[in-house]
Formats: sequence, structure tokens, C-alpha cells
Amino acid sequence: MSGIRKFTHWGRQATIFLLIGCTPLFIMPSAYDSFIIPKVAWIKVLVIMLCLFTFFQWLFLEKGIRIRLNAINAALVFFVLLTALSLLYAGSKSLARDYISLTLYLFVFAVLLQDYLMGSKVRIVVLGWLLIFSGLITAVWVLYQDIIAHINPALLHIIPKLSDWRGFLIAGFGNTNHIGDFLALALVLACLFFLYVRRKWREGFVLVSIALIGAGLLVCWSVGSNLGLLAGIVAILLALIKYESRGFWRKRLKRLVAIVFIGLAIIVFYFTPHPLNPHKPSLWQEAFSSARWHAGAPTRLAIWLNTLEIIRQHPLLGVGAGNFTYYYVQVLSPIILNSQTLSPYAGLYTNAAHNDILQTWAEQGILSLATLIFLVAVFFWQLIQELKQSGKVTLLIRLGLIALMVAFVLHAQMNFVLQLPTSRLLFFALLIVPGALLDKN
Repeated sequence: MSGIRKFTHWGRQATIFLLIGCTPLFIMPSAYDSFIIPKVAWIKVLVIMLCLFTFFQWLFLEKGIRIRLNAINAALVFFVLLTALSLLYAGSKSLARDYISLTLYLFVFAVLLQDYLMGSKVRIVVLGWLLIFSGLITAVWVLYQDIIAHINPALLHIIPKLSDWRGFLIAGFGNTNHIGDFLALALVLACLFFLYVRRKWREGFVLVSIALIGAGLLVCWSVGSNLGLLAGIVAILLALIKYESRGFWRKRLKRLVAIVFIGLAIIVFYFTPHPLNPHKPSLWQEAFSSARWHAGAPTRLAIWLNTLEIIRQHPLLGVGAGNFTYYYVQVLSPIILNSQTLSPYAGLYTNAAHNDILQTWAEQGILSLATLIFLVAVFFWQLIQELKQSGKVTLLIRLGLIALMVAFVLHAQMNFVLQLPTSRLLFFALLIVPGALLDKN
């Protein structure tokens, strides 16, 4: 039985590591859609493998699946059920089936991940390290593309779909807003880990990660991503001020200074004219002279107004999961038509509402939106309630979860993180971790 035990243990662990650490990096350049469909297939294959390893564990080792009967899990089940039921009234059944199928796979993954993490702080922290490492690889990828794009863009073999330098920055996501959101999550976690790591090599690794991820995030120039980063860091600082002693701050003063110094160094590097800066004379000047920057706010406003028009027409049940694009082209807000600023965007296509609150309401109705808000609220409430009783490692985990969710919620107001495979996977993973951590009975 020892051979089977090792096989199932390492098989489950490797599969979970691939899902958390490699999904952000997995693309298929030869595919028509290099960033979405390949990731969906990747997730489904790995979740099936995870199910098989769990089945072998049950069959040969007689170990069942451990899950918590708590409010978060109950709300998640209800949310997934409402998502599945929306197939009954969806205008496009195929779009709904695709969306619901991935949702069910992610739910199964969440259940099996909670079983894997149950009672093990070490495994939770290891997944945090994995997320930071994945963020580091993504940042290096972006910085490489940024440098080559200014030297010889032909070497990248990329056809830019955007008008400025960000058209060449695709990494594993295809869009700088999506890249920026992921890098912001990794950077929030890296800053928190940097305050707690003890060994010198880990301290050095996190410091390098902070520098490179920070540079990659700045190059992406995403307002929503940076707002999420700042909100996550503020959440960490407020909690640490309340729950850590003065001795903690005295011992970490040099590390705090190092983080601030790195941030300032990155800004100076990209905002001043010098031979090594690929964005001459300044990234600041290049960004604010970009047509994409000036079109960003009115474009989103037009999308939100059209989404509200869908909601006005389908306020209770929505139009069905995954059906946003199917109905978006069928509506046009009169506010847009009557606005001199917004009328140029009338009739333009978009692939998402760029606000997950609006998109959830538009697709799945008011009850699904209320369930989603309740889910996130209970997530915060459970973690905050337990902060006082936390030891060092547990405090690190809970603060990390809170900061990541804070950043995630901010990103969801300006992007469509709940519609993308990687961020949906991370969202489901975040939701189930408290169930593996709280209540030792």
C-alpha cells in the first residue's frame, strides 16, 4: 500500500501545483484563441486527473473527501446551482453550456482542493509561494516582450491588437489588464511574505520577485490592477498595525524601507529619460499621450450603460450564464445615443461587461448577484473574526487571503476577472481555503 499511497499523494499534489502555478502561464500560440480555450481545456483535463487520483485514494486507501459544512461552501453550492439552472432560459444554449461546464469543473476542483489542504498550513503556504513564482515568471515574460518590442518588434511574432506599446505585451493572458491583475495579486502576496520570511535565500528571492513583478505591473499600466494592489496592501497594513506588536515593526523596518526603495527605483527608471529606459523619454508621457488611455473611461462607461440596458430588460433572471455577448449586440442604451461623448461607441462590440457585478446580474439575475455578494462578505467575515486568535503562520495565511480577495474585488469593478479561466480558478481556490483553515474540530 505504500506505493499506492505515494502515487496518489504525489499525483494529487502535482496536479494541484499545475493548476495553481501553470494555468496562468499556459498558452497555445498555434491556436486561434491562444489564451482562453487552451486554458479551459488544460483546467478540465487536470481536474479529471485530480478526480482520478482522489478516486484511487478512496478505492485503495479508504480515505474519503473532507469538506466543511460552513456558510461559504453552502453559498458556493447555491451559486453554482443558480448558474447551472440559467441554462433553462439562456438564449444561446451553447454559450451557456460552455460557461456552466467550466463552472462545474472549477467547483469540483474547489472541493478536492479543500480536501487536499484540510488542516495543513504548510500546503496552503506552499501554494502561496507557487503563486508568487508564477507571477515572477509572468513578469519576466512581460518585461522581455516590452524590451524586444522597442528594439525589434518582428522578433516577437505578435500582431498587436492595441495601438500603443501594450499591444505587444501578451504573456500568458493576451491583454495587459489581465496580466496586470494577476501581477497585482502576486505582488500583494510577495510583499506580505517578505515581512515574514526568515531564511536569507527566501528573503532574497521575494525581494527580487517584488522588484520584477513591480516593474512588470508598471509596464502594463493598468489603473484597475494598481488600485487592487494598493487596496490589498492597505488591508495588510491596517491588519498588521492592529494585530502585530511594536517589536514586529522595529524588526521589519529595514524590509519596509527596502520595499519602498524598490518601488521608487522602478518609478525613477521608467519615468526619467536615460539610455536604458525603453519608454523614452518617459513611460508617463507615453502612457498619457496614448489614444487607448483617452478612450478607456468613455469606452467602459458605454459598456456599463449597455449592460444596464440588458439588466433593465431582464432584471430578475438575467439572460443566462455565458450569454452576455449574445445579448449585448441586441441592445443599445438611449443615454449613449444622446451623448456627444459616448455616441461614437454606439454599436461597438465587447466581449464582457468589464464589471463582474453588472455581468453577473445581467447573465444570472439578481439572486445570483446577491449570492455572490453574500459569498464574498462571509469570506471576509470569517477570516476577520479569527485574526485575534491566529498564530504567526495562521495570521500570515488569513492576511494573505484577505488581501488577495480585496484586490480581486477591486479588479472585478473594472475588468472581467470572473469570466477568465485563470482568475476564475483562483477565485474558487480563494473561497475554499478558509474552510480548510478554520475550526480544527
